[in-house]
Amino acid sequence: MTMIFFRALIALLLTAGLGVSAALELGVSKGGDKWGYAGEHRACLRPLAESGDLIATVGLTLPAVDERHPLSRESWLGLYLEDPAQKTRYVAVFFNPDWSSTPSALVPGILSYEKNGNFRKRLASEKIKISGTLFLRTELRGGTLLMSWSRDGKTFSAPLSQEVPAGFVPKLVGVTVDCYTGQPVTAITFDSLRVKTRSGEQE
Repeated sequence: MTMIFFRALIALLLTAGLGVSAALELGVSKGGDKWGYAGEHRACLRPLAESGDLIATVGLTLPAVDERHPLSRESWLGLYLEDPAQKTRYVAVFFNPDWSSTPSALVPGILSYEKNGNFRKRLASEKIKISGTLFLRTELRGGTLLMSWSRDGKTFSAPLSQEVPAGFVPKLVGVTVDCYTGQPVTAITFDSLRVKTRSGEQE
């Protein structure tokens, strides 16, 4: 049985506004079943009441990785957007493509399930050392999804971009830790989540 686990969950993620005001630790005891859109996906989400362009930024702290605290092959952590009506999901991630469950670095990327379709991934060429705090940013601009990353939350990388299907309107936003294979993922600390829409920014 697959399970997601939470530690130090303060007032449940995103209960007021569109942000995290206290740290959330999120991990998975066993992943798997990620080939299709309908598979069980593990995330902590809230509804997005406003449609249109948006910018979402998450700050997270990477753990010390070892055999007892693994980041298993094809596991990821990041920022989740979904349009349930269109059955389309995008996840901006730090991804482990290696065989080792104790990698020294992760790869930024975009995971996608479009129109009830199967798993696809687009990974950057850059590797990010597992240490300290990192930031992921997802921007929906017209029909394009942009994903970038940063060490300090101020200066972001050149973005990866991906065209989204016509009519894509995300209605869920949040954070996720998951794994394509049936393996565990250690708890990741999410320090902040900010979402900016046409009506302004909340955190």
